[in-house]
Amino acid sequence: MLILIDDYKAEFPKRNLGVLRKFEDCPKPLNEMSIEEVNQFVSGWGNMAQKTISDYRIYIRLYLDWLADKGYKASWSASDIEFQETEVEFLIYSTEQLHEAWEKMVFEAEKSSAKTNIPYNREVFLVTWATDILAFYGLNEEQTLALDRLDVSQNGVEGFDLPLTEKDIKILLEYKNLKRMGNNKRIDGDKYIRSVSGVVSWEVVSRSLRRTVLDSKVTYLRKLLTVNNVYKLGRFADIYNYEKENGEQIKTYGLEMPEFALKQLEAAKGGQMGDNRLRLYKAAYIKYRKERAAYERALEKVMPENPQPINKHEEINEKPQPVVEVNVEALVYNRLAVTLQDLDKLRGQIVDLMNMLNEKNK
Repeated sequence: MLILIDDYKAEFPKRNLGVLRKFEDCPKPLNEMSIEEVNQFVSGWGNMAQKTISDYRIYIRLYLDWLADKGYKASWSASDIEFQETEVEFLIYSTEQLHEAWEKMVFEAEKSSAKTNIPYNREVFLVTWATDILAFYGLNEEQTLALDRLDVSQNGVEGFDLPLTEKDIKILLEYKNLKRMGNNKRIDGDKYIRSVSGVVSWEVVSRSLRRTVLDSKVTYLRKLLTVNNVYKLGRFADIYNYEKENGEQIKTYGLEMPEFALKQLEAAKGGQMGDNRLRLYKAAYIKYRKERAAYERALEKVMPENPQPINKHEEINEKPQPVVEVNVEALVYNRLAVTLQDLDKLRGQIVDLMNMLNEKNK
């Protein structure tokens, strides 16, 4: 229900009322609803783009501010509404794919720099890249920032039993040994995660992503690679692996779930959650699980399940073999020889598939 909506429309005829109209069938006036009731109501709207959410908040805020001036003040603000944002950050299921995403980020940044003549330096990314590795494996903000440089070595990270890959260690050590940024500014200190300004947090560490000029088709990389997002994806990966190893899945309905899964979702959020927030994070994980399963099915078509081993003692066929051209760029960015364009295409297909599934489930 919307009180004085006709008066509001008459006073501001050019304002978009689309999102407000969604509340017309509510039994209570919008301004009299609690924030819990509002969040419960909008949870049925599905996932939306960040731009749409931003616009919705503005339109709702303008109406609420106008009502407040008329003496009908709400007990909450538009910024309190928990819309479900469309997730574009699920195509990282391991640090192998994390590195592929970072290599693509570097490639795209270099390409944009060549076009715009805006200076670019790979060193700027190393602090975020290294922090992402630690965050994916489960080190939270406090733990990553507490690490000393001496804690990180060829043998791993002191105090933590992490399944680090050769590539993980290479990046961690490359950042550890970094003395100057690309702008020649020194980054000193005994701590592992360091900053030119001396102020360090995950938010500060991720700033280089926002400042990087990218083609509009790959701007999703900025959000994909933020430390908070990679930490969340690491917790989702832990839940996914737990489900496969234990033969049980989080159900798509209700809030009941294994204690391990609940702890991982709370870790992703940064603390205990109320029911509404838990529903949002659970819904995000369910989508992650569907998207990952679809991705793995797609990869099964690329890689045979049981590839035949090469018999080194097999007689050599002297018949001349056709020359096979190797796509070097593809091999650099993906050991499965899936090109960057193929990855983007596959990502789009997966998103389309998820949208189709969502439509069928409505």
